[in-house]
Amino acid sequence: MLPPEYAELFDPMQFNVWVKIDPAKVMGASAWYAQRSEHAGGKSVAARYLDCRDAARRGEYVSLEWILHLRQLPDALDSVPDFAVPGSAIVSDEPIVPDAQTPFCETHGILFTARLGCSVCKDPVWHKMPPGLRERLHRGEFP
Repeated sequence: MLPPEYAELFDPMQFNVWVKIDPAKVMGASAWYAQRSEHAGGKSVAARYLDCRDAARRGEYVSLEWILHLRQLPDALDSVPDFAVPGSAIVSDEPIVPDAQTPFCETHGILFTARLGCSVCKDPVWHKMPPGLRERLHRGEFP
């Protein structure tokens, strides 16, 4: 069996984590996003504040901008920033943006592309769910 890092080099499927911003923690979210993008000449805290404030007001999901492989999801979901509304973390196939029409895989607890279907269902050998991840996603047991 190949080591996990070898499989990731050739695994085309990637996932993203999304959360809703707690309206009382918009400033913390703004600082977190600005700090993560400062090396790439990203937006200032003030500019990020407007984006975060608007997303929190509308109750929209925001990407944590983590592009992950399936086996990395449990650790990522355990380290969701504290500005997230408790229990709001969801996982999607990359580059899905969650909305009311985004299909949800009841088997694996992830959002997916309607045209392509759930990537884990399509290739269960390559995309093995880490133990307990599916159940935790269904119960919303993440910060």
